[in-house]
Amino acid sequence: MAEHNRIAVAGAGNLGLQVIKALVRASYPVTVLTRSLNHKPLDVDESADVKYATVDYASRSSLTTALQGHLGVVSTITSTAIGQQDTLIDAAAAAGVRRFIPAEFGSDMANPKTQVLPVYGFKAAAQAKLLEVAKFHTSFTWTAVRNGVFLDWGLQYKFLLNQQDRSITIFDDGEEPWTTTTLATVGKAVVGVFQHLDETKDRAVYIHDTVLTQKKLLQLAKAVDTASGQEWKVDYANSEEHLKKCMDVLANNPSEEQVGQTMYGLLPLSIYTKGYGGDSSSKSDNALLGIQTMTDAEVRAVVAGNTGKA
Repeated sequence: MAEHNRIAVAGAGNLGLQVIKALVRASYPVTVLTRSLNHKPLDVDESADVKYATVDYASRSSLTTALQGHLGVVSTITSTAIGQQDTLIDAAAAAGVRRFIPAEFGSDMANPKTQVLPVYGFKAAAQAKLLEVAKFHTSFTWTAVRNGVFLDWGLQYKFLLNQQDRSITIFDDGEEPWTTTTLATVGKAVVGVFQHLDETKDRAVYIHDTVLTQKKLLQLAKAVDTASGQEWKVDYANSEEHLKKCMDVLANNPSEEQVGQTMYGLLPLSIYTKGYGGDSSSKSDNALLGIQTMTDAEVRAVVAGNTGKA
């Protein structure tokens, strides 16, 4: 594909790697922004048109130079560094980048209850920054990708449940539906955005591989664990009480460690709790972006193939 279609990807972790691989498969030239060339992502086709640019994420001039001549920027930087997106957004606009995809991947930030959860403060700020910059740079546009919780990541890192210890915490009755997507499908959606620039201009797109409930996920996990014959430990949490507990911690001069733990603890509310928009399937852009939902057998295979990291 022509050089003027080059896409820069900021961050090459779990999600960033899948975005890079999807862009490469679609024949987009890619630039990986990195703090150090010692941190090149693994498992990328060596024959692909992938360049590496060492940047200082705190320096607008460093980023602007690296982003010259790029069609788009995809930010997949981690939550601990997400506050640096302002500089990246400013640099992208200054470099003439046409499309910016922020590191918003996850819950529905259009939902009023989700918007005000402290854990999403940086994402809300990035959205406001994009709107502000777009006012002054008419060629600069953005797209947010909202995919719900990452299914494979959530299983691997024991966020959705713990298949190794056979345990789960169910919020309320466990029957609230929520959309979920694998990292690879998010990569496909990013490609779809660049293939449909007009249709995805200055808005969020919604994608999902499947819609689950906590109880359905537990059933799937039990179904792939029949050989063990062991019982699952099921705890229950009340969403309102959980929210109050988290907010009380944040209001009482918490340590840095407590802040991190509490922010992580707020994430389930936007997924499992009624009224937080966890199920965004009614807004789906799957058809536009070329994404097919998974069959029950495919979902079960993901559950079976992601039993958790030790």
